[in-house]
Amino acid sequence: MGHVTVMSRIAAHLDRQKFDLWYALSSPELGLKAGFDAERVIPAPLWPGQRGWKYQPVKPARSLGEALARSVFITAEDVRKQLQQWLKILDRVRPDFVFADYSPGVLMAARTLGIASVAYGVGYYT
Repeated sequence: MGHVTVMSRIAAHLDRQKFDLWYALSSPELGLKAGFDAERVIPAPLWPGQRGWKYQPVKPARSLGEALARSVFITAEDVRKQLQQWLKILDRVRPDFVFADYSPGVLMAARTLGIASVAYGVGYYT
């Protein structure tokens, strides 16, 4: 719920500024619990490693790229599928801007389409 809690604070501020907000969440039910408009909550695409995920200890990564290569960017086909799913969502929503809390797939899709984007919440980005 931590990611959604931070997002809800930011969304409240943006909503007061009259932004048209959409929420793509890997756990949409958490967005509904946070009070997001149900019509604006979209299930985010999951990486193959997220389905049925179980914690398994791994050795520490030296960079975000290394961590992603071990956990989500496992094969080129996985990356292609993830990118295609996000491109489809962005085509449907047509955002002017993407604000993402650790979502390499949507950031890759936004940059592919030339949509302004920013990531927050992950230490590797700071």
